[in-house]
Amino acid sequence: MSGLGNYSRRNPKNRTTEAMKGALKDLNLNIVEMTDENATLDGGDVLFTGREFFVGLSKRTNQRGAEILADAFKDYACVYCACAGRVAPEKLLQHGGTRLIGPSAQ
Repeated sequence: MSGLGNYSRRNPKNRTTEAMKGALKDLNLNIVEMTDENATLDGGDVLFTGREFFVGLSKRTNQRGAEILADAFKDYACVYCACAGRVAPEKLLQHGGTRLIGPSAQ
C-alpha cells in the first residue's frame, strides 16, 4: 500500500485504506506498506505490463516511492521515467500485448 501522491488522501487512518487492507488480508495476499514518510507512489503513475513496471516520476510519485515498488517486486524490471506535469505513463504508453508497448494516441 503506497504513500499516496495526493496529500488529501494520505491520512493513514483513512477508512478506504483500512477497508482495502482488510479485503487484501481476507484474500490472504501479501501486503507491503510504504512506511517512509517521504515516499510517494500514486497508482496512476504506474503501468504494469505483466513483465515489468513503468513508473512515472511526477508531482504525485517520487524516486523513493518508485524504489520501494521495485524492491517489493524484485522479480520484475522497474523502469523510471520523468513525466512532465501531471502526465502519467498510461497517458503516454499503451500495453498492446505480449512484448508490445507503443505510444498512446492521447
